[in-house]
Amino acid sequence: MQICFVFLRSIAFYIVSFIATCILFIPALFGIILGNVSLILSVSKIWASLVLTLLDFICGLKVKVIGLDNLKHQPVVIAAKHQSALETLFIYKYLDEGKYILKNSLRYIPFLGTCFAKLGMIFIDRRSPLASIRMIKAQAKELLALGKSIIIFPEGTRVAYGTAGKYSPGIAAIYEDSDADIIPVALNTGKFWRRNSILKYPGVCFIEFLPPMPRNLSKDQFMNDLRQAIEEKCQ
Repeated sequence: MQICFVFLRSIAFYIVSFIATCILFIPALFGIILGNVSLILSVSKIWASLVLTLLDFICGLKVKVIGLDNLKHQPVVIAAKHQSALETLFIYKYLDEGKYILKNSLRYIPFLGTCFAKLGMIFIDRRSPLASIRMIKAQAKELLALGKSIIIFPEGTRVAYGTAGKYSPGIAAIYEDSDADIIPVALNTGKFWRRNSILKYPGVCFIEFLPPMPRNLSKDQFMNDLRQAIEEKCQ
């Protein structure tokens, strides 16, 4: 009976979210046609906040946020654990202007891919790791200089709650070439919003913005310390 109730609430969440997305599609479309990036950014922020509100109101899934003081000095580089779509919305909401590092295939999603491109997201081709690292390094440096924050998921994809993937070297390339704070982010969203599942379980998940990584670490030490900082907090 409980699973049935969770299922019905999850379906209701998707239906209402879809309707809200369709409504917000109109001003976003005007932004694309007019080339008004500020309008697209504003609509995307409203959309992220609205979806998170619906998740709370309909599914009973709330977010406890910890460590927002670590975002006081933006731009920053966010290196986040990735267990669900929830953190993609949540982190974006709390940055003045965040640019995600995305797989190239997302560029071709109708309308959404166009919005990503207009907002200046960084697209990489996972089939060419060396070229991707060079692109990440160059574009991240340019965007940070313009006051834009960078959001990267070091594991590259969503992982199940309680597990850890391989941390890719893209974040180390940014660390070595930038003076911006690298903010690790720990979370447990996958406990309530499991990957590849439509079910959204009620409860209180957490997303924690950890203190910035120390400077002047070797690449190997940085990657080891970053992984340890995130994984220890995700338990």
